[in-house]
This record gives sequence, structure tokens and C-alpha cells, in this order.
Amino acid sequence: MAKKMKNKADDGKRTEIISVRLDPKLRYLAELAARKHRRALSNCIEWAIAESMKQVYLPKDHDNLQANISISDMSNELWDIKAPDRFVKLAFKFPELLTLEEQVLLEIIRGSEDLWSNDCELEEGSENEGLLKERWLINGKYLLINLLRKNWDALNKNMARIMKAVAVADKRTEIISVRLDPKLRYLTELAARKNRRTLSNYIEWAVAESIKQVYLLKDHDNPQVNISISDMSNELWDIEDSDRFVKLAFKFPELLTLEEQVLLEIIRGSEYLWSNDSEPEEGSEDEDLLKNRRLIDGKYLLINLLRKHWDAYNAVVSGEEPMSILLSISDDPFSPDGDSFIADYIE
Repeated sequence: MAKKMKNKADDGKRTEIISVRLDPKLRYLAELAARKHRRALSNCIEWAIAESMKQVYLPKDHDNLQANISISDMSNELWDIKAPDRFVKLAFKFPELLTLEEQVLLEIIRGSEDLWSNDCELEEGSENEGLLKERWLINGKYLLINLLRKNWDALNKNMARIMKAVAVADKRTEIISVRLDPKLRYLTELAARKNRRTLSNYIEWAVAESIKQVYLLKDHDNPQVNISISDMSNELWDIEDSDRFVKLAFKFPELLTLEEQVLLEIIRGSEYLWSNDSEPEEGSEDEDLLKNRRLIDGKYLLINLLRKHWDAYNAVVSGEEPMSILLSISDDPFSPDGDSFIADYIE
């Protein structure tokens, strides 16, 4: 008799248990379907899930995907028994499907220079040749996949520490109170029942669908095509408040609130946050803070510096702190135009 082979890579998880709550009628009908196909109930549910994935379509415009490419169609491209490999396949192909924790992990990996190389081949005589040999080309650079596998647990622990430190662990979703008239609420409840969703889950889905119809601009290559907020979601969203603000402020300034407009002017006028050079000078102090630069209107915004002092800038705009707090950042933090604008606003 052949021995049952255990694959170390999947840690024995050939199947995983998920508890599912079904209403009595649906459970009964599922049991009848299982009998009809001579399956166990759990096996019938597994089959139903597999079939449903054929109708869940992935976002278009990825690697020239055509319409109606489902999760089932892409199963081999998305799945891997190794968790790091599986994560990389998803993160760099469909980043919009990442959870909040996975988005943080992706940013850690992007910023870990030791995990990346500009060369497609290993230098002769390199140490740790086994770790450095396998390389995946991603966005013009090479990810050292064996090194990622080795440090996978450490990277996840770092992600968990960051989630805790920035107090976002409980902000996977945000609560918004919505006032509905009785008729609309009742009809919404019926729609939620029809789609077998909770009321809150149905409203979340409805909001997601509605932003597909709110258009921001036209496609430069095809002016007849409108581009919606949903289409621009990856370009607008970021887990870092400061980065998210920069993406919106310099791309769609007409959508800023009054307070955000003031904040934008302060940032524009803060010479300390800007540079004319694409790279920091060699031997610069605080090199890590000066390294991450984003080209905006011909100058480079020092993103890491903005992140570091983000709370201070917001405190000034909200009136919680005086303007003098920004003097601790730089002896001459403002250009004349920026200083004048802020003074006029405060008056």
C-alpha cells in the first residue's frame, strides 16, 4: 500500500473548515440537491461555491484581460501552496482585492530594499546563492522570492506591529449613520433579502455600485469613455492619510474641502517639504526621510517628511495648535505666498 504523502508546504491543510449559516428552507433544498447528485451536503456546498466563482468576474484592464474573466478562470494564476508566493501573485496583479492588513504588508515589501534587485542574474561568488537565485520580475525590478519566503513570518509580525501602532486594527470598516425614509428602508430590506445579504452589507454593495456612475474625467485615449471614481480607486486610495491626501489634492483639487484646501496651501508653501532634486545628496542626514520623493509640478515632494509631520500640519489647520509649532520643523518653513495665505485664512 502506498504511503500517504504529506506536503510540508501546505502544513497539512488539504481542506479548511468554514462555518456557514443557512436558513432552514435553503438547507433542506441543498440536502435534496446533494441527494440528487449522490453527494454529501458539505461536498454539495463546496461544488456550489466552485460554480459560483465562475460568475465572479475580475477587474478588467489587467494584462489585457478581456471581459468576463472569472476567479475560476484565473485560479491557477492566483493560487499557490506557499503563502508568500500566493500573496505576491494577488498583490501585484489585483491589488484592489487586498485586505487592509495585506495592503500594509505590500507597502512593507515594496519598501524593503533587501528584497529587491535591479539585476536579472545573480552575481558570481555571491553569498547565500540559494536565497538570491530565484527572482520574479515585477514593475521593472526583481523580487528575491526565496528571501521573501525566508522572512515571511518576520514581515507579517512587522505588519501586525504597524497595524497596532497606528491604531487602524479596528478600522477595517467605518460606521456611517444613514437616515432613510420608511418606504426606502423597507424596499432596501426587501432587496437585501432578495440578494441574501444583511441590510448593512447590501447598502455597502449599493454604495460601491453607485460610485461606478460618478465620473471624474474622460479617457485621454478615448474621449467618449467616462472614467469613474470606481475606475480611479487605486489611484485615489492609500492606507496612509498623508499619501491619500496628496493623491487627491494634486490630481483632483476641486474635490477638496475648505480645510483641505488650506492644508494644501500650507504644504505648497512649506519649502522644507520640497526639493528640486530627484535623489538626496550622498551622505545626507536623515537619508530615509529624504529618499521617498514624488514629482509634482516640476518639484519633488518629500513624502516621508510629510508623513512624519502630518499630525502637526493637521493640528495647525484645525486650530488645535498655533502656527509656531511648525517652526520646530524648520526655521523658515514657509515661502512668502504660503505664509500670507495662512495668515489671511486665520484672520
